[in-house]
Amino acid sequence: MLKRQIMSVNKKHIENTTRNNFDFNIVIFNFSYNRFP
Repeated sequence: MLKRQIMSVNKKHIENTTRNNFDFNIVIFNFSYNRFP
């Protein structure tokens, strides 16, 4: 039971982290793209 909860929490955390990294990469890409036309 506890193990299943931990797994689901980890999965959620990994998804959030991936999404945050993805957003961050888009921001960096846009910044670089705008800076060096």
